[in-house]
Amino acid sequence: MASKTTMGDCQRLPPGLLPILKAVATGNTDFDLSKLAPSTTGAALENGLGAVLAHVSRDCPTNSHLAFAGEIRAADLTARLLTADVLDAIGHILRASDTNSCRPLLIKGVAMAWLHYPAPHLRTMGDIDICIPLTHQSAFEAQLRALGFTQTSHMPAEFFERHHHSMPFWHPQWRVWVEVHTRLFPPQSPLAEDSRFALDSIEPYLQDLEVNGAPARVMTNELQLLYTCTRWLEELDVERGIFPMLDVVLLIRNPGHMLNWDQVFVMLEGSPPAVTTAMHAMLAYLCRWDIISVPREVLARLATGDRHTNRVSLWILHRMVTIFLVERRTYGRFLTERNVRIIWSTLLQTPTPLRNLLRLPYRIAFPPRHPRRFDLAFAAKRLRSFMRGAAK
Repeated sequence: MASKTTMGDCQRLPPGLLPILKAVATGNTDFDLSKLAPSTTGAALENGLGAVLAHVSRDCPTNSHLAFAGEIRAADLTARLLTADVLDAIGHILRASDTNSCRPLLIKGVAMAWLHYPAPHLRTMGDIDICIPLTHQSAFEAQLRALGFTQTSHMPAEFFERHHHSMPFWHPQWRVWVEVHTRLFPPQSPLAEDSRFALDSIEPYLQDLEVNGAPARVMTNELQLLYTCTRWLEELDVERGIFPMLDVVLLIRNPGHMLNWDQVFVMLEGSPPAVTTAMHAMLAYLCRWDIISVPREVLARLATGDRHTNRVSLWILHRMVTIFLVERRTYGRFLTERNVRIIWSTLLQTPTPLRNLLRLPYRIAFPPRHPRRFDLAFAAKRLRSFMRGAAK
């Protein structure tokens, strides 16, 4: 494809956490943190971006005098120590799995941290996500137990019987969680049963990797991009949703590997429409704020193939990303957690975008699966709240 790019359609200062993402994307290490509102710096620290703040501002001498300087240094040191434990644990796990002739597939945060971040500790990881064939699951989990891991969860065992990963494993010495996946997508995902994304089908889109001298596999950048966008759009994760956005920024900006967009569209061909929508929503948002640049024809093809959103619904989705992920605002009287989830899921339903928009008032007035869904007094109260909020 041609290399002509679009740098976004908005020249305003990016809101909230986006200047931090842009600093990482451009390789900036002398970012003046005084340009950020104190509330934004505080939100970045609370959201696990303290090490990122330290990285992008390390060569700016005036930052050492700021009120948050001590907290940023402490967050960076903590991230380094925690990540060292994670990488040590991964090395032990991979060496043990190699004795079973199984090369695990590292997914999500741990793969991104190792391959694409300037330093692994900049990518906060809630756990170690490893995907293996179902036929190797029992042997692999036995190796985890031999290493001192135990399975524990607040969810009952029955919950994991049809889940895409087994009950999580915890190691008390390394203080790390491991999730053993046998599928890439959770049951509620439109790709959960899609054979195109089964482990044997994605084999051509995997590459070998060594972590601390132990063999593993990771996705190619093209598959990683598709996977990250799709998982990100499944729900509005207000706690960790900013990290998949940063992952995509680094995948796009990676100077050592130009994305093969033709290969991306080959993978999209025949996939559920939700995958194209996810790619479109993520890339269009980041381009809008000039955080990344992608070929103009890529965005055009994604927009054409996006069957779930139109300009209005995409604007609403992007607005919620800005409010809750980027600006880190709390839920309000109208935009309650329940309402936000309803709006997000409704706009991504399979009917046409217009029909999804028209269904919003009904689904907010009669929230799905709520025990008082058809209580008229309850519905009237919710609808009045919706109309007052929409009028503001």
